[in-house]
Amino acid sequence: MRDLVFFRKKIDKIDKKIIKNLQKRNEVLSGVAEYKLANNIEIENTSREEEILSKVRELVCEEESEYIVEIYKTILTESKKYQKKLNEEVNR
Repeated sequence: MRDLVFFRKKIDKIDKKIIKNLQKRNEVLSGVAEYKLANNIEIENTSREEEILSKVRELVCEEESEYIVEIYKTILTESKKYQKKLNEEVNR
């Protein structure tokens, strides 16, 4: 039987990958924010958010769906905050 340390090490490795991918996502998001600002496009786009959440629901098994969708909602909320922060820095 595997011990708790074994599982925690596995989770730590996965967390590192998640963090790297979130950082990559933010790099792309910087370009999105810049484009939206230059083209006078609102940061919030509820239809795009629903499209993303629908894709998430399709990609995960039903038992995990709402759990992962909630995580993605947080990612989207924080993404909008990040875009707003980038726009404020440009407008200073």
